[in-house]
Amino acid sequence: MRAQCGSWRSPAVCGRSSTLLYSFEDFSLDTARRELRRGGALIALQPQVFDLLEYAIRNRERVVSKDDLLAAVWNGRIVSESTLSTRINAARSAIGDSGEEQRLIRTAHGKGIRFAGVVREGEETVRKLAAIFAADVAGYSRLMGQDEIGTLRRLTACRAILDERIAAHRGRIFGSAGDSVVADFASAVDAVQCAVAVQEALAGEEQMRFRIGVHVGDVIVQGDNLFGDGVNIAARLEVLAEPVESASRGSCATRSATSCPMPSRIWESRASRISHGPCASMQLAPVASGHCLRLRPQQRPASPPPYRPRLGCQSSYCPLPICRMIQTRNTSQMESPTI
Repeated sequence: MRAQCGSWRSPAVCGRSSTLLYSFEDFSLDTARRELRRGGALIALQPQVFDLLEYAIRNRERVVSKDDLLAAVWNGRIVSESTLSTRINAARSAIGDSGEEQRLIRTAHGKGIRFAGVVREGEETVRKLAAIFAADVAGYSRLMGQDEIGTLRRLTACRAILDERIAAHRGRIFGSAGDSVVADFASAVDAVQCAVAVQEALAGEEQMRFRIGVHVGDVIVQGDNLFGDGVNIAARLEVLAEPVESASRGSCATRSATSCPMPSRIWESRASRISHGPCASMQLAPVASGHCLRLRPQQRPASPPPYRPRLGCQSSYCPLPICRMIQTRNTSQMESPTI
């Protein structure tokens, strides 16, 4: 335990099941960053003083004895009464309390101390930047309606290939329901190369055709799951992709276009941002804005097809914003057409 947590960290402190943020009066105690703040201002604390204060707050429903503090803060080592009193007084001073007032840390003579303040607990919001990979099967409901057993058998075989490719590209699956798979990658390049590898591996599958969306964005970490707009945009990009295609957006598309080993053709189209009209409620504006990269592991005709929005809406209020479309070809040296 000491090797992992340090000589002054206790088993009780190291064994917390979750990261908490304790708030009382105008103070906040962040157990992840090991910080005490008052009104946003950082208050310097010695490690043992922080552990003593945290232990008293976590066990505020009871009086904590000297033996409890020695076990929690000093790992059971014997320390003098003066050392213990010094740490308690330092904790009081840090939160604007004193031995005379005892507003927050009260002494039960002969028993120990108890934290008497009103405390609000909250799970700390942990965020990270991740490349989100979202995949599903085009026409899955129709396939299940036609042949449930056969479709499930083919999906199981395809999922084994998809899961293996995700693991090989250092990805982690954190969501799966029916035909859908959602994974996160530390690298946008890894995510897009995984999408290409999946489509190439499943190119021979005639009925089970996957479409994949990749997006780099800020996500909220909650246990093993991820939440946030970054996940939602990846799912919407997946909808924009044609079967056996992969779509990515923004900086992810820019980096992927230069690092993807597949030859590609690039052209741009310009239109205004979706801001109103029937499609506004579909929340497609964050998806279609910026640059969009589309990869398809099949040969394309010599000339690009004319641009047509494929958002499923024919309203004049629903044009496709600035998009950068990349489609794979055997020839990589081609000029971008003028739109």
